[in-house]
Amino acid sequence: METLSSKIRPWVARIVEAEGLFPWQFRKTFAECRMVRGLPKEGSKMIRSKSSAYGLLAIYEIAKASQSDKASTGILARDVARKYKLPTAYVAKVMSHLAKHGVLDSERGPNGGFRLARRAEKITLWDVLEASGALTADHGDRLKQYPPAVRKMLNRAYEQIMASVQSAASTSTVADML
Repeated sequence: METLSSKIRPWVARIVEAEGLFPWQFRKTFAECRMVRGLPKEGSKMIRSKSSAYGLLAIYEIAKASQSDKASTGILARDVARKYKLPTAYVAKVMSHLAKHGVLDSERGPNGGFRLARRAEKITLWDVLEASGALTADHGDRLKQYPPAVRKMLNRAYEQIMASVQSAASTSTVADML
């Protein structure tokens, strides 16, 4: 499996050569750039936010319930929160986002709660990640302090990594989680 370092290394070599830098001069800047929030450190996952994790947990619980006898009643945010010991208000907020984006249906009342808006086979993990707000990490402002060549290299690396994440998440469905 390729690491972030192995994806970035060719660009680093080009920048070092183009800018007339020695690799040891570039190391500190590269290490600082890797630590910028919104960019992963080597070996970490690209998308790691509470929203995405809570969204995936909620979708999993709802999809699992839709296969069982609980399909007639919706799943409540507090039930998901209680099961995984999460903040109820935050789980409810994430589930509301999923409903606003058409991933879940929500219904008020005694038999209310959240249900899948489509069959589990039709909902991709990319849909869940997008709807939960996990993909909104804009790191452009945080990179202004670095030289233009470094910013350009990191932006290209980030775009390439996000394209890989999108490709993988777009082919995986909620049904694959079950």
